Amino acid sequence: MTQIEDLSLDDLDAICAIENQSFGDPWKREFFEGEFQVESFNYLRGAKIEGRLAGYCLFWLFPEDEVQITNIAVHPDFRRIGVATLLINDAICFGRNEQAKRVVLEVRESNQAARSFYQQMGFTQAGRRKRYYEDPVEDALLLELRF
Repeated sequence: MTQIEDLSLDDLDAICAIENQSFGDPWKREFFEGEFQVESFNYLRGAKIEGRLAGYCLFWLFPEDEVQITNIAVHPDFRRIGVATLLINDAICFGRNEQAKRVVLEVRESNQAARSFYQQMGFTQAGRRKRYYEDPVEDALLLELRF
């Protein structure tokens, strides 16, 4: 059974392990530590299966405006079983409960698998951010899901 819950500093090692396994240019541990220090609009939520962190989603909530998903990743052992869908739906529910009008995120233009996944979730392209990513340098597509 998968449980979605708020994550804490106790989950930081598992978060960083998933991050490092998922991205060629992973976020640094210090960035995640900083997210735990802010208590106003950011949420770091995780999917746990039998007590093990299967994936996480970091999003910022701007009430009555939008949810911005800043990072989402799933451990390789738990991919393609619906974990990312649960995490995205969790962020969507948060937004709806706060009367947000949309969910937005950026994705590498070359990441066809992620783009296909987000399209299946109902996201559409809303813009482009030139040279947004580093290592390698690449444009990001801004995707949105309007309510």
